[in-house]
Amino acid sequence: MDDLLPELANRRVLRSLDAELDDTVPSNRPITLEGLLTFRLGFGNVLAAPNSYPIQRTEAELRLATIGQPWTPTPHTPDEWIRLFGTLPLMHQPGEQWMYNTVAQVLGVLLERAAAEPLEEFLRERIFDPLGMHDTGFSVSRMANWNAWPVFQSETASRRKAPIDSVATGSWAQGIHGRRWGDLCSPPRSTLQRRTTRLGSD
Repeated sequence: MDDLLPELANRRVLRSLDAELDDTVPSNRPITLEGLLTFRLGFGNVLAAPNSYPIQRTEAELRLATIGQPWTPTPHTPDEWIRLFGTLPLMHQPGEQWMYNTVAQVLGVLLERAAAEPLEEFLRERIFDPLGMHDTGFSVSRMANWNAWPVFQSETASRRKAPIDSVATGSWAQGIHGRRWGDLCSPPRSTLQRRTTRLGSD
């Protein structure tokens, strides 16, 4: 793994989740492909209120968008994101605990580097086009058959759904997710759907 993800070599691990970022111990094993594929990187979503722990505050300052709500999408390119991520200690020893979210972003960087092409193009060439999945991708701008809805998020106080990303000018329309390996969007029948909904039929 070190040849493709040198930023993740020789990891340090927090002594506890609430520890300061310099209160660490050495990792007892390297990060492996098996660990990534089974979501046992040792870093991921924190089930606590934002800013509860130093690792949450620093991750938010770096704008990695990986351990809490993924909105607003990270502004970083994959290489810059993995460089910044590599400055953080892990939360748990590699291979010891399943954690959601971050591994998917790390795997996106790994695939881009292994394939030597953007993740969106790699998935389109190897999976989407061969399977006829023409309405699945990282931006709705490339999918002519779509009528997408804005992205909504619940307001904490009123619990009202408020739009936070427009169809015409938002990040999905601009393809930010495709350039930065964010979430896939696809028709509602697909399990890959996250935030957009297609209206109409094929």
